[in-house]
Amino acid sequence: MGETLLELRELSKYYTSGQGVVKGVDQITLLFQAGEFVAITGESGSGKSTLAHVMGGILSYESGELYYRGRPTSHFDGGDWERYRRDCVSFISQDYGILPGSTVLANVVSALRLTGMDRAGAAVRAEEILRQVELWELRGRRAAKLSSGQKQRLAIARALAKPAPILIADEPTGNLDGENSAKVIQLLSQAAQDRLVILITHEFDEAKDFVTRHIALHDGRVTLDAKLQKPNQPQS
Repeated sequence: MGETLLELRELSKYYTSGQGVVKGVDQITLLFQAGEFVAITGESGSGKSTLAHVMGGILSYESGELYYRGRPTSHFDGGDWERYRRDCVSFISQDYGILPGSTVLANVVSALRLTGMDRAGAAVRAEEILRQVELWELRGRRAAKLSSGQKQRLAIARALAKPAPILIADEPTGNLDGENSAKVIQLLSQAAQDRLVILITHEFDEAKDFVTRHIALHDGRVTLDAKLQKPNQPQS
């Protein structure tokens, strides 16, 4: 069994609108371990992206508890959440989160430098990561000039550069064709060799052969939690 990284107990997130209170996620209880590659699915409005943003420390929650490595987070202040987002989670969104004016190489080197790596070490590691995501040949191109698929792979490269134990990808294939979607899913599967990877998607079929677990949401509640294959065993 891998290390338990995230635990949600009766966790709820609500929104207030003109029509009253809307449930984003409603009393969700889940456990996530290192080495899992989890697909979370559900129709639009099911709460899957809200859940991703709560687990990523981007959105607050109203009730229940979110534990990180056994530590409750309900008492976290702004600084605690900033450290959590910086050190514990890599978050990949549909809008990529890359530096469009910088080169492909500079995007990854800068992410590595933020972890404290020296310039020479960052250059070596950046090459390894860019080869892994098949972008090394484009290392001198400005990120803004990349295709959608290339931008998403660069976003994954930046996430891999950060040694966070949790990687959350919110609809990373939503704007991609089948070929690029398959590449992204394979890269996320590889990333789950040594961390927890959570994929938010409305296209389960493209991930079903890779994920170790499938969670489905409806109206903010878990309707399915199925283990599909054994999680990876991260090296200690």
